Amino acid sequence: MIDFKNQLIKKARKEHGKIFPCGIHVSLHDCFTHEKALDKLFFWFNIAGDKSTRVIALKLNGRTQ
Repeated sequence: MIDFKNQLIKKARKEHGKIFPCGIHVSLHDCFTHEKALDKLFFWFNIAGDKSTRVIALKLNGRTQ
C-alpha cells in the first residue's frame, strides 16, 4: 500500500506544488483513507496557495501491496 500512497503524493505535488498534511496530521502518509467498498485509496491534503483541502483518489482494481 505504501507504493500507492507514494504515487498519490507524487501526483499531488506535480499538480499543486507544495502540499501539507491536513487537519491534525503531521505526516502526509497519515492523510489517507482506504475505502474497501469502493476499492479506492483517497489522499487528503492542503495546498500552499490558499490553504484549501483537496482530495485525489486511486482505483486499486483489487491490487494490494
